[in-house]
Amino acid sequence: MPDRTETDSHTEIRYHYAWPRTLEKLAGRGILPALREQPLRYLLIPFFLAAQRRALARLVRELQPDLIYAHWFMPQGLIASNISHAYAVPYMFTTHAADVSVLRRLPFSRQLVARALRRAACFTAVSERTASKLRDMFDDVEWNSQFASKLSIIPMGTSLAMPDLPADDVRKLLTAFGIGGDQNYILGLGRLSEKKGFDYLIDAYSELSPERRQKYQLVVAGDGQSAAALKERASARGVADTTVFTGYVNGELKQALLQNAVTFVLPSIIDQSGDSEGMPVVLMEALAAGKWVVASDVSGAEEILHDECGILVPQRSSEALAAAIEDLLNCDEETMLARSRAARELADQFAWESIARRHLQLIKLAGRSGLS
Repeated sequence: MPDRTETDSHTEIRYHYAWPRTLEKLAGRGILPALREQPLRYLLIPFFLAAQRRALARLVRELQPDLIYAHWFMPQGLIASNISHAYAVPYMFTTHAADVSVLRRLPFSRQLVARALRRAACFTAVSERTASKLRDMFDDVEWNSQFASKLSIIPMGTSLAMPDLPADDVRKLLTAFGIGGDQNYILGLGRLSEKKGFDYLIDAYSELSPERRQKYQLVVAGDGQSAAALKERASARGVADTTVFTGYVNGELKQALLQNAVTFVLPSIIDQSGDSEGMPVVLMEALAAGKWVVASDVSGAEEILHDECGILVPQRSSEALAAAIEDLLNCDEETMLARSRAARELADQFAWESIARRHLQLIKLAGRSGLS
């Protein structure tokens, strides 16, 4: 039986798909990173999909829901489409960037996507670029006549209610990782994978003057399959002594890192497999913390960022990243405060309260009873 956890807001049910349980390594930090880390895990995929379908079918029979909502299109959306058809329950889904990119590599992917979209009551994408990965699988006539009216662009939200941590608490958290002083580091935060572009951030940091690097550390927060390669790159570029790799962070440490950074950098790229960002939640978290953002033009930030709270640079350009960071570090205090206010104002648009209301409107329309 699936593992079940009750909380005040929801019930979390986890299903099993391999024996012994130690083989269950596909979920958690992302399926693609898990597969890249160990290609033999591809053998688990059929069991993962079959177990997910069986678990969802069991839940639908037990709960008799008004609506199935699938977060991610691949594989959840495809499985929800199948269960929706089998049990006559409406469904909707949200797509991110990577899920459709994976699907395009499979045979008959267009037919699978078309069938799932026809069955869906509606669907959302977290950004225009993410939606384009679905749209590009069809010609304009088919898309506009059958699917366009079902699509809504709704980004992921963020919590704006967290108060700033006390300065002493922040200092203790950061000092434990060798990060000293106040507002003296440049922050990159996210999963350490190719599409995040952290290698270009390290290169950009190495192009700053030695004086700048002595004053401003580079903090790379997160873990992933690229961690070892990024540390080697920092050494090769001669910046290992002023670059801090924190590993995976969440909770108060993540908040402290965002709160105290001088700037947040989102150097994402389109990777060799064609995978790219949707609109990462950490972007909204950085804006909510009042950070001026330096981001690539394929990070998702290009859909919301404006000149008063950040700057966009071409992807894969360490020179452009370095110039943008240098521009920020040259700003006077008054300009920085104005940019911080503009960042927080922009983040207000992505508060969970606002994003949740937009989702709820769609859910009420999609559910067979109107969920009144």
